[in-house]
Amino acid sequence: MIRCSGRSIIGIGSGPDCDGEVQVHLDTLGLQNFHIPKHSKVYTRFHEESIEHLTTYRNEVVGGVFPTTDYGFKIDDDEFDLFMNEVEKAS
Repeated sequence: MIRCSGRSIIGIGSGPDCDGEVQVHLDTLGLQNFHIPKHSKVYTRFHEESIEHLTTYRNEVVGGVFPTTDYGFKIDDDEFDLFMNEVEKAS
């Protein structure tokens, strides 16, 4: 088919003789936790990694480990007063 058409052939699961290959990133990045098509190569497992990371995040928040002041911002008292004055004016 490739030789006869004279055109570029893009395939999905068609093997190495095509001019281009289509891959679905949901499959190749492991973003789903169900059937992966035979033609897809999974390069990483973001779904599983995401579950692990979100579980760690939840446990840190519930346990009071995160967030700490290291991950926040402090506003100067004068700046806060200016802000509150603007809030009062707008109310």
